Amino acid sequence: MITIRQRRQRISATISQSCGQPIRDIAAATGIPKSSVHRHQQALKQRHQHPESPFWDTGAGDDWLKRLIVAAIYIFGIKRGVGAESLSEFFYTLRIHRHVGISISSLRKIQQILEEKILTYQSEKLTQQVRALKQFKKDHQLKDAPGGIDQFNRQVGDLSAVVDL
Repeated sequence: MITIRQRRQRISATISQSCGQPIRDIAAATGIPKSSVHRHQQALKQRHQHPESPFWDTGAGDDWLKRLIVAAIYIFGIKRGVGAESLSEFFYTLRIHRHVGISISSLRKIQQILEEKILTYQSEKLTQQVRALKQFKKDHQLKDAPGGIDQFNRQVGDLSAVVDL
């Protein structure tokens, strides 16, 4: 199934290749119904109000916008504590609001998803490190220090409790 974004990119590419084509020809070339082509043409006219706008409707432009949004949310929102309101204002200033959803609630949702993915990644890495430490101890037949608490066992035990192995 083709997404709306893919439809828009397909129609935009066809229009830019041959200006002035009738809707019927564009629909035939893209395999998209005439009514959808017309609706996308109208939306393109509204979105293409700035010189850089046509680029955002390409695959490369779409990928770049996604990278920009994720990077800005990660660096400024997560690492620096900048709020979604300021990030939204920043994206409006860049004039990309007609091409991607940059409402405050959308940015908060994306930030929450990124934070969850970061925590999942950290947990997986910690689990790998604990397993590697246990394997290292087993491979090298490390034994407890006589008459004392084995520091290594205590550290691995603490890590294991965090990771819940």
